[in-house]
Amino acid sequence: MALPRDETAFFGRESEILEIERRFAAGARLVTIVGLGGMGKTRLAVAAANASSMTRSALFVALGEARTLEAAVREVAAATGVTLKADAQARAALESLAGALGKKGPLLLVLDNTEQLGPAARELASGLLDGAQALAILATSREPLGARGEEKLVLAPLDEGEAVALLHDRARLAAGSSLDVTDADALAIVRRLDRLPLAIELAASRLEVLSAPQLLARLAERLDVLTDASGAAPAAHRTMRATLEWSWDLLSEVERSALVQASVFAAPFSIDAAEEVLALERGAEVLDVLESLVKRSLLVRQASGGGRVRLAMFETVRGWAREKLEDTQVVMRHASHHLVEAERAASRAYGEGAVRALDALAELLPELLAAFESVKSSAPETAARIVLALSDLLLFRGLFELRLELCAAGAEAAERSRDERLLARSLVAKARVTLEEGRIDGAEAELRRALTLASRTGDDVTRAEATRSLGWALTALGRTDEAEAALSTALAAHREQGSARGVADAHVALGILRALQGRAGDGLTHLREALAVHVEHGDVIRQEKVLGFGGLVGHDAREVARGLPREVLARAPRSSIDVLPIHVAELVRGESEAGQRWHQAIDLYRQGAAALERRDPEAAVALFDRAVSSLERAGVRKGVAAIHAHAAAALAALADPREAAARLERAHDAISGNDPAGELVVRVFEAAIGVVGGGAMTSARELLDRVTRAELGTPELAFAARVLERALEEHEPDVTHAAAEIDGAFVVGGESRWMIPPGGARVELVRYGPVRRLLDGLVVARLEQPGAALSAEALIEAGWPGERMRHSAGLLRVYSAVRRLRRLGLESVLITRDDGYLLDPAATVIRRED
Repeated sequence: MALPRDETAFFGRESEILEIERRFAAGARLVTIVGLGGMGKTRLAVAAANASSMTRSALFVALGEARTLEAAVREVAAATGVTLKADAQARAALESLAGALGKKGPLLLVLDNTEQLGPAARELASGLLDGAQALAILATSREPLGARGEEKLVLAPLDEGEAVALLHDRARLAAGSSLDVTDADALAIVRRLDRLPLAIELAASRLEVLSAPQLLARLAERLDVLTDASGAAPAAHRTMRATLEWSWDLLSEVERSALVQASVFAAPFSIDAAEEVLALERGAEVLDVLESLVKRSLLVRQASGGGRVRLAMFETVRGWAREKLEDTQVVMRHASHHLVEAERAASRAYGEGAVRALDALAELLPELLAAFESVKSSAPETAARIVLALSDLLLFRGLFELRLELCAAGAEAAERSRDERLLARSLVAKARVTLEEGRIDGAEAELRRALTLASRTGDDVTRAEATRSLGWALTALGRTDEAEAALSTALAAHREQGSARGVADAHVALGILRALQGRAGDGLTHLREALAVHVEHGDVIRQEKVLGFGGLVGHDAREVARGLPREVLARAPRSSIDVLPIHVAELVRGESEAGQRWHQAIDLYRQGAAALERRDPEAAVALFDRAVSSLERAGVRKGVAAIHAHAAAALAALADPREAAARLERAHDAISGNDPAGELVVRVFEAAIGVVGGGAMTSARELLDRVTRAELGTPELAFAARVLERALEEHEPDVTHAAAEIDGAFVVGGESRWMIPPGGARVELVRYGPVRRLLDGLVVARLEQPGAALSAEALIEAGWPGERMRHSAGLLRVYSAVRRLRRLGLESVLITRDDGYLLDPAATVIRRED
């Protein structure tokens, strides 16, 4: 049949029309316009065919009703005026049709809506092109045909200007006159509709009875609004829902499942994230199924930073697919996955990597907000943790209104979770926002409640945070004596815990308090102490904050920075120095000799640590002594204590306990007043030497657990932790030989405080509280009743005894704990069955008491 006549104006697509013509001119014989239903493929194909009709004839074939090759062949024959034998089989009819078309000379055949034919579309196009050499085909489909020589043109949404023009035009046609729709409202509407032509046309028809703001409000239920009430459009295009359901009917069951599950993502997502969140049946690979959905135009490929690829879903498609989502577990997996990612980024939000960590959190923000809304009722613990993970991003990126809303909702969620530790942390976060609002009495009440909860649960870190924030509140209330007591207590606690950020923040608060007391000099000293901590750890975000506080103590940023200690300037990352006032850079250049000696000391320290690592303690002692000498010649005290502690560990390895004790004494004497990291390094080495000498292992394990959670993250502390961990591993009675007794055995310590997975290395589990208890329940069940599974309820009780929680929250905790155990090496041993979880009865399990 002839090309359809346009009844309405055609907007945009000039570049696509030129590209189609270019491809045919370059020798292509099959070009397929691929895109989501409602993207405007048919209108583009007709426009391109009209542009091409100057050089060859063009005919149009609507294949929307054809489902088989035979039906498609007869549709083409009817449209092109070719008569076929009534009893001809499909392939014979196709061959006859191709021969007849070959006699018509140069011809462009538009095959519209080929997707429902499946493989028959490929056979149709190939057969026609093979039998008619002067024929070219322009096809439209929601997925490529897959024919030999096919060139694919993926159709994107309209440009914003074209989309707005289309809306204005169709609204005028619907109303019979121009409508008062501002460009701003029109732009908001087309953005809400993903700039999809069909969605825009359907929405425009509603402007006859709705104002633009009313339409925008109703677009929250976009599929119900996007309907052609006139009934003039083809059935598949009368509603956006019908268009999408057409695509749905063409999907396999596993593709439908993947599409619906993928609707939980609020923004473009990575393949890795999809593999964590989506759970497909029948052994289907997530990557393969997502690739199929991309080909079917239901997902869109997007390039991302760092060479990464993400997949996106149009909002219209997302809303439609989300209506079909019934699996609540995928919502929990989505929330759990992004919470893990957020907490990982949040743990790096202090120090040299703070900017990168905040960027990572900003990228996760859409998913975290969606997850929070999805689980705040069913899994309040997860919701509260999401808010806590976002707290630094919300503060330092100036998202005050969102922070205000989320911290209040997070505290409510924590209240429902019945987790007192979590509630204490959430109350501190909420109180800080309450304080910024100026509701100081409310903040004080929240902080005092947080202190009570933190004390009751033994959470010293949160107690220190709450005490520091209470000091701020008391300062604002003018109760300076109480404020000073609170802030001094917090400063001491942060030092004890090795929290550099906490130490610096306490100094800032004390600096402001001193200024209010009329002691500006002391206030300046405290700000300098805070700045020194942030500079040394490379945190450019917080050092800028501290410099900004200078005016509150009567000094500018230059004066605050002027007092930085030499050792801080010598060891600070270059990026940290670069943001300081210019005179500081001059000071660093003036200290070049000291800086060279400092770096020489660092090199000697690293060589000593390497020698100790390769079990050459004699060489290590000599190198550590040279490092200390270099620091002393540079006039630097900070770091001396830590290196003496390293030397003490090397002397202990040389079986010289007397000299090791003497070195530890020198390490304690060398600790400077504001060196929480150095003090913690000394304590860790002291514990390691004690373990080697037969000292208490329980307290050493507890210290190791604290170190792994500390924020300082210095190389010296990391090395000290490795030394302590190795000492614990090597001096557990009979443990080092446990795995060797039976090849491939799973060996586990008393109360599951450690384990050796089959063929793996020893893993300390003391720090994993609930995970350890859950594993211990599985071990007991395996030893007493091999082959018996523990239900999720039994594992909830084992991991979190006596704790009240929603069943769905408990299931999520069990899922996360099992996942953690598998990642720690139990993938081959830990089995999931319909009736619960168990350790493989065929595996050898050995229990070793400490």
